[in-house]
Amino acid sequence: MRDKVLLEVDGGLRSAKDVIIAATLGADRFGFGTLPLLALGCKMVRQCHENTCPVGIATQDENLRAKFNGAPEQVMQLFTFLAEDVQKYLQLFNVNKLDDLIGHADLLGLKVLNNNLPSSLHKLLVNAVPEKKHPGFIRHDEGRLSRRITSEVIKSLNADKESFLQYPISNEDRSIGARLSGEVSINKLNKKIEKNPALISLSGSAGQSFGAFIRDGINLKLTGSANDYVGKGMGGGSITIIPQGKKMQGAYHAAGNALLYGATGGQLFISGRVGQRFGVRNSGAIAVVEGCSAHAAEYMTGGTLVILGEIGFNFGAGMTGGKVIVLNTQKSFNQYISKSAPTSHVLNEIDSLDLKTLLQKHIEQTGSELASKLLTKEESWHKIFTVFGGIAEITEKKEININSKVKALD
Repeated sequence: MRDKVLLEVDGGLRSAKDVIIAATLGADRFGFGTLPLLALGCKMVRQCHENTCPVGIATQDENLRAKFNGAPEQVMQLFTFLAEDVQKYLQLFNVNKLDDLIGHADLLGLKVLNNNLPSSLHKLLVNAVPEKKHPGFIRHDEGRLSRRITSEVIKSLNADKESFLQYPISNEDRSIGARLSGEVSINKLNKKIEKNPALISLSGSAGQSFGAFIRDGINLKLTGSANDYVGKGMGGGSITIIPQGKKMQGAYHAAGNALLYGATGGQLFISGRVGQRFGVRNSGAIAVVEGCSAHAAEYMTGGTLVILGEIGFNFGAGMTGGKVIVLNTQKSFNQYISKSAPTSHVLNEIDSLDLKTLLQKHIEQTGSELASKLLTKEESWHKIFTVFGGIAEITEKKEININSKVKALD
């Protein structure tokens, strides 16, 4: 499969030497996390999840964020220096570009390869140069569906019209909506798309990052299922997923892991179950799902989540803001709650109003049978729902007015 995939390596890359070694072992791409953070002023105090970052990077606290003095130019300068160092190594190997090193494990030194190493390591340290240069990535590199959607919507906006598009989708189609959001911003069409919203209806199995970074005016509806990172970094708009197929343990599987990762706004409605880390680092999005796996609401700082089904272990770990309303009918419910989760409480009047509004919106968007049944049991909600966060727990933060926000996005 070496000629059909692109391999990315990350995790602690610090220098040009790390890049060169990774390339010779077969890496096509290189992911940097900590290094650019340090360039922006990160002091590695390792308390990102506590909302107390002293340099204002990993926090929603406005007083702390005021201390942040990083700039994009600092990261640009970092990678300029890194690229210059990589070029020096390329001169030592007498090659013109980094691509010429990819997969040439022999350049690590024959002595290493001829040592008495385990046979499994010998199999790793072989030349892995593909005969053809990634022919399987033509469609993904072109991003045909993403480009087509963007072109159609921009054309409609320039004509001062709304957009309604329908297309099939496959798991090769990634980050649907992200390109459109970028083009809207670049072409200063923000107000136009809010006045003339786009509804994009898709069917099939979406690839990773479906709806990532979308903004107000972009509304995605998927009939099928999605991979990881649905709604990653979304700041507005809406995503609706209506799963198809066989139910698994009483619920449809609708999407993968890390939904709403770092989302700051928008709405997500899924009439099915999702994977791990649902709502991780969410700071403003509103969402309804019908069950999730481990680590839900991890490091959450804002927004509102409703979970109409079972949760996995370590729920609410490091959660410092926002509100999560959970259907707590599963056995041994409390054992799934993290010790660092906010204190729970029963529904109060505001919680009940928020829940009713979101259930109605969920039914409107997905036709959920489960939400319809729960809506008829309003008198017993205080027995079957538990709330984490919100007014009863976080009194210093302003509560989000769910009703007005949902109405505004309608």
